[in-house]
Amino acid sequence: MDQGNKLLLLASIILVTVSGFSVWNSLWWLGLICIVIAEIYLVAVLALAAYRSDKVSRDSNFEVPNWMNNVFPTRLVGCFVVISLLVTLTLSFASLYIALNSSVPFKVPFNSSFDAIYFSYVTISTLGYGDFSPVSDLAKSVVLLQLSSGLLLLVGVFPLLISRISKFTSNN
Repeated sequence: MDQGNKLLLLASIILVTVSGFSVWNSLWWLGLICIVIAEIYLVAVLALAAYRSDKVSRDSNFEVPNWMNNVFPTRLVGCFVVISLLVTLTLSFASLYIALNSSVPFKVPFNSSFDAIYFSYVTISTLGYGDFSPVSDLAKSVVLLQLSSGLLLLVGVFPLLISRISKFTSNN
């Protein structure tokens, strides 16, 4: 395993651990930091994938720089990274919902951390059962931010990983 994949694995483990810690210790600001880091990575991966795809399609002799290959994980590491990003975003937003819950910005307040994690997962997966719904403008803004994060992950990164896994001829 090369250095880039080791770094991605370590970063993924740290993000999941810190976001879990933020939920169970009600440290919303720590969850917010995890969200920002995950979002920066998601946007960077999508932008670099678009750039790389555009360059390769225009110039068949284009050689991908080594640093760019390190941003994109191998197949096995990629599966772990995508799952850990989903868990990180779910837990981090749950920590924000727990912090917001103290000022009652939801129609039905959360009774436990599990309720916040449940609402966060239902929101990021765009299911939206309706058993919890935001009332205040701040809570609605956080939900909108999570929806855009979920769409970025589900519409952008999952297909990128799937296309990468389906290329059986190369490990990159």
